[in-house]
Amino acid sequence: MITELSISNFRHIKRLTVAPLERITLIGGKNGAGKTALLEALWLFSGANRPGLAMAVDEFRGVVERLDPNFSTSVFRNFDESQPIEISTKRTPNGALSSLKLEVDANNLVTVRSDLSGISGLTETEGGLRIIGTYTDENGDEYTSRAWQVIQTFGPPLPVPSPLAAGIREEQARIPDKVGARFMPARHREPTEALSARFGKLQLAGKEKRVTDLLRHLEPSLTALTVIPTGGPPVVHAYIGDNLPIPANLVGEGFGRMFELAVGVADMNGGLLLVDEIENGLHYSTYRGIFSTLFDLAEEFDTQVIATTHSRDCAMAARKALRDKNKDDFAYHRIDRKDGKLSVANFDAETMDGAEFFRMEIR
Repeated sequence: MITELSISNFRHIKRLTVAPLERITLIGGKNGAGKTALLEALWLFSGANRPGLAMAVDEFRGVVERLDPNFSTSVFRNFDESQPIEISTKRTPNGALSSLKLEVDANNLVTVRSDLSGISGLTETEGGLRIIGTYTDENGDEYTSRAWQVIQTFGPPLPVPSPLAAGIREEQARIPDKVGARFMPARHREPTEALSARFGKLQLAGKEKRVTDLLRHLEPSLTALTVIPTGGPPVVHAYIGDNLPIPANLVGEGFGRMFELAVGVADMNGGLLLVDEIENGLHYSTYRGIFSTLFDLAEEFDTQVIATTHSRDCAMAARKALRDKNKDDFAYHRIDRKDGKLSVANFDAETMDGAEFFRMEIR
């Protein structure tokens, strides 16, 4: 598991360290404090050999990838590409440091390939933003990967090509023992077909029961989940009471989101599940039961869940759920932003219990 995260020059974060990170970690703070940016940084770190992710991360916020060769990516603090992004973590069991540095390649030359795929007159212009990612592992070994934009144009290349189709090319280093991660944005749902395929693998392994257990906190009458072909791609259906099965994503918004969450935990064995606004679509009365089962699921599959929240009830329920189990694998941190400077308030178990007793504000 990752126990500590440090970020420099990413988004509006000049420097920030958050520790400890536990099996279940919640991040609070006001809008714009940097909660989502923290998850995005972890996602980029998990793709240490894929620097092209830095060009695509804005899509989590609804911003379509921009491929103007003069484009300066927003992930660099204050759009200053001269200052590299640095993300470092410490992991159990030895607490050794590993890091990722992302920097813009100063050699932003444009190359052109003519007659792409045998289509006369079609050229592919490789240019615009180029990013180099340097990953340093716990032993000090370095691995370098590169990414660059590709813009396809008809006819001779223009000084600033007009995009017809766009893409990102990468030269990926092979990094051993890299931490994997899955990102669940606040308002973006994974395609039904992909979720069904991943749940189907759990069924084949006989491990779908935990997913059902989690969802019963939202729908007590749920008896089973199964993948059913319906003429198109197979879809996960829910059996509720004695009724005919219905597609799981039609049961309700909260049900669908928790289904994605549960499958994500089970699918990221040994990795990270990053969840933005974990309480979305959930009634506060379900929080405690959900976190209790979520912890069991995360422990069984050795997955670490790091999530943001705006809800005091959510954070308190998570603490109570693990207290019921006599477990200390929970942390809550609040990111504060004042006069442009960031700080982190760490709430350990004792502080959380005191905040509950005295009705203190922790968001």
